Amino acid sequence: MSMLRIWTAAPLHYDFARGSPIHEHSHPEEEVYEVIEGELEVTIDGVAQVARAGIVAIVPATVRHSVRARSDGRVIIVDYPARRDFEGSFLKDAESMGRAFARFQTANNTA
Repeated sequence: MSMLRIWTAAPLHYDFARGSPIHEHSHPEEEVYEVIEGELEVTIDGVAQVARAGIVAIVPATVRHSVRARSDGRVIIVDYPARRDFEGSFLKDAESMGRAFARFQTANNTA
């Protein structure tokens, strides 16, 4: 099914609490933090930035970064390409969503 190709990125939704940290690390994937509500301090290659609703933080591949929650909130984090350690669960979810979408199209005659 061709629609599964969209799952080359790994979107994750998190709720975060004020003061919560993500330790400094790096990985071969580019990463985007889209804050839905609240504020995150994202340090990218030693430079701290504040990400809040309407402002995203983009971490280039292989660059060291860390995160600290400045408030309670919610964020969507997207890794591209999909991280190998998450890939299996996303492909399984994508296949399940693809089957559900096909059933919807058939039931609603929108195929």
